[in-house]
Amino acid sequence: FPIPRTVPKHARSWNIESKSPAGDFTAYMPWSSPGASAVADPCGVASGFGPGAPAYVKAPPGYKIGDKGSQVLKPLAHKTVVRAGGEFEAGFGFQVNHGGGYSYRICPAGDPLTETCFQGHVLSFASPNHTIKWPFEPAKPDVQIPAFEITSGTTPAGSPWRRVPFPACNCDLGEGCFYNKEAEVAPVEEEEIEEEEEEEEAMGEQDIFAELSRGTCLETCKPGVKMTCKRCDGPDECGECCSKDCKMQSKTYGSKTYKFCRCGKPSGGGSMQAYEQQKDAPPRCPTGVQFPVPHDDLYGYADVPPVLITDKLKVPAALPKGDYVLSWRWDCEQTPQIWNTCADLTVE
Repeated sequence: FPIPRTVPKHARSWNIESKSPAGDFTAYMPWSSPGASAVADPCGVASGFGPGAPAYVKAPPGYKIGDKGSQVLKPLAHKTVVRAGGEFEAGFGFQVNHGGGYSYRICPAGDPLTETCFQGHVLSFASPNHTIKWPFEPAKPDVQIPAFEITSGTTPAGSPWRRVPFPACNCDLGEGCFYNKEAEVAPVEEEEIEEEEEEEEAMGEQDIFAELSRGTCLETCKPGVKMTCKRCDGPDECGECCSKDCKMQSKTYGSKTYKFCRCGKPSGGGSMQAYEQQKDAPPRCPTGVQFPVPHDDLYGYADVPPVLITDKLKVPAALPKGDYVLSWRWDCEQTPQIWNTCADLTVE
């Protein structure tokens, strides 16, 4: 990277018309060219971090931070069995919506589980729709929504990918958006950022807050005084947000809730300034969404309902019998992230 954008504009999921205060900040995010970015591991990395991870990062039970899924995950005793030429269902869910899209691939279980192997066996979708399921509300009926699929501009060439079907709110951050035609985010000098980061590193037990507030504007209220954005001194309440362009936010880690005023990030991809004020905006995105909502409540950023997005996948008719590993790859558009996970599959 950088690789020129190859994803068709109609398949974009974030800042589609480049109305962000940061301009076209997603130009080199993974979804700008689906499948072209390198991955740390095609089966994921425990915690998503390597050595030097922030203090709040934890690995799944039984693993350590940085473990590579292709090396440490063991086959399950009970495997999903499919037949060559048939179909099967796969699905995923997420806590935070970073846009972009995904694909499913397989690799023979006896071969090295490399990205090259998985990209050599990309699976096709068997239905034009997603089925949305509610795992925590089993009485709630499934919902079918149209899938947005592309095969142009993808890697491997012609491989099928689907856009994440739920839109986030219509600002860089994807939540807490506000619209003000005259709003401007004051730039922050790089020297100031470096000094603040050094102070945060010295806080020790406040690492969570430092990571949470990185790049945000935090202010102290002084009636009658024009406000400038600055960081708070620690993980306590900063006071109320006095600027009309700032919003009080809170995040909970463990047993503690951190409150802060967020006014946008000093550089690309963090502004809360909405791209426009849309008519008939949904309740949780009062300024609008990145693209049309597919069904009822299926939209948002960190508040997307806890659902599974499932697809029917085709098993190639000529695929030899045996054990395989299924890899799901999600290339994000809001952030420079690629999410992966793997599962077992037996072909009979």
